[in-house]
Amino acid sequence: MRDACPYNEIKKRAKMMKELSSEVGLNYRKKFEGETFNSVLEKKKGNGYTALTDNYLKIEVNADEKPELMSWENDKTWDTDLSGKLRLVKLLNVGKNRNRGIMVN
Repeated sequence: MRDACPYNEIKKRAKMMKELSSEVGLNYRKKFEGETFNSVLEKKKGNGYTALTDNYLKIEVNADEKPELMSWENDKTWDTDLSGKLRLVKLLNVGKNRNRGIMVN
């Protein structure tokens, strides 16, 4: 193939693009720290869930942390599987590899 880019240059450019993509994604997610989203709780992961927000952010939610703004005295659903349920999730912390949050209802 004529005028093909050398393999080492392709790898170098791909690495730069991957790093840039990660940085842009992190900056985008940081804009939403402290905000609350409608979210679907996906698969149970250890002691928590992965929540998918209405703008497609994935947030890890620890099931051991009781949601804010909720009365637990009369709620019997906390010990059941919440996968597939719609909940409000507050994004507390954005990281390079994961986002952490808490359910607020």
